[in-house]
Amino acid sequence: MVSVHQPIQLLVLQGTPFCNIDCSYCYLPSRNDRSRMPEAVLEATIDRVVESGLLGQKLSIIWHAGEPLALPLTYYENAVALIERRLRHLTDITYRFQTNGTLVDEQWCQFFGRTRCKVGLSIDGPRPLHNLHRVTRRGAGTFDKAAAGLRRLVETEVDLHVISVLTRESLFFPDEFYRFYVDYGVRHVCFNAEQIEGVNKHSSLEDRRCEELFSQFFQRFLELVSAGRSINSVREFDHAFAALLRPPMSERAANLQVEPYVILSVSTNGDFSTYSPELLGMKDRRWGDFVLGNVFVDSLEQTSHSPKFKSLHQEIKDGVARCRSVCEFFEACGGGTPANKLYETGCFDSAETLYCRYSVKQFMQLALEAVERSCGLSGGAPRVSV
Repeated sequence: MVSVHQPIQLLVLQGTPFCNIDCSYCYLPSRNDRSRMPEAVLEATIDRVVESGLLGQKLSIIWHAGEPLALPLTYYENAVALIERRLRHLTDITYRFQTNGTLVDEQWCQFFGRTRCKVGLSIDGPRPLHNLHRVTRRGAGTFDKAAAGLRRLVETEVDLHVISVLTRESLFFPDEFYRFYVDYGVRHVCFNAEQIEGVNKHSSLEDRRCEELFSQFFQRFLELVSAGRSINSVREFDHAFAALLRPPMSERAANLQVEPYVILSVSTNGDFSTYSPELLGMKDRRWGDFVLGNVFVDSLEQTSHSPKFKSLHQEIKDGVARCRSVCEFFEACGGGTPANKLYETGCFDSAETLYCRYSVKQFMQLALEAVERSCGLSGGAPRVSV
């Protein structure tokens, strides 16, 4: 039997699978589906969360897996009102939206401010680079609308971070990325290396020669951030330095994606899954899909006893063990991301992925080098244990 001990920390709600743009590297298979999550699904989801006994002191709720702002603002006003009535007295809630920014207007900004939402806006740096991949269904660039949304969010002081996807083309322009963020007043930056995930079967970063370009990009970008002091945080460096500063005998880094029901992802029709949110709605030759139950008929407790859940959990657990045995940076990430392992290797019990090489190992190595330089150590100095 699988024991579920940790509370739910992240509830991923798919308000709609629809997206109003058509990014070339998007992993989602149903971007034309205009269905929306009915209020009854949200109510049933809350019931399942409460009855599970896995509601902790804090809960983040994010609308994702589609473009959430494609639904009317009133939809979320009603959803937040419902959640507040049912959960606010039980836990401390943080609302989050992940958006492409093209639909952001003053009304959305006011809503985000009223509800103290944290907003992640996806924009891939300067106009020419952004418009290479983040386009409409007719192939037109979306930069102007996304940048206008970004400007509105910054001006209204919404709690904001920007996520930029890096492709091979991006790696030659660290100065331009930095200047873009500074010009738009972005203080918190996140980077996603282009991933092999879902329906996106290839990445421009698969060529091993890109790894040196990636390293050079961030060496320069970190220099600019350190000298300019306009950007407060870069997520990947923050995580790497936190891992280096963690006491030697402390626990490994928390990895929400390898623990059952720490992340609960719910689709528009009430189907739910756990582990990596990117598994929601996906199909696989071996697994079929990753739906563990439906909020109208299944409790989290029931599904944790199912053969499918047990098999999934065991294979992910075996993958974590394999990472522990072969990776010098295991304590920094805690076993990788199941979705990336599946989409890159066909199984969950594998170890290194392209995601690992770019999003973990590269940044750990850069952080180690920065620490060595600050301590006056040469490049041949012993490695710092993580």
